[in-house]
Amino acid sequence: MVIAPSYADIFYNNCVKNGILPIRLGEQEVDELIRKGQQEVFRLDINLEEQTVTGQDGSRYAFSIDPYWKEMLLKGWDEIALTIQYDSYIAAYEQKQQQA
Repeated sequence: MVIAPSYADIFYNNCVKNGILPIRLGEQEVDELIRKGQQEVFRLDINLEEQTVTGQDGSRYAFSIDPYWKEMLLKGWDEIALTIQYDSYIAAYEQKQQQA
């Protein structure tokens, strides 16, 4: 997991494709987390299903993520694993092509 106010598109996509959750929060929220982390060890709980970051002090931040990437991360899938989900459809298509 990485928290920042913004990401380059390529970096963001590479993160999720490699199972890393890139969280976008506002600049003020990121600055606040950095300040808290500099003062003490500050634990964060990330809930991808609810799309929240919760600090040990009860502070709570919401983030958004594309539903496609969210499902991929929650299920631990990469693009190959997603393709395998359609294996029966692919096999049926290939068999149909061989018969034509």
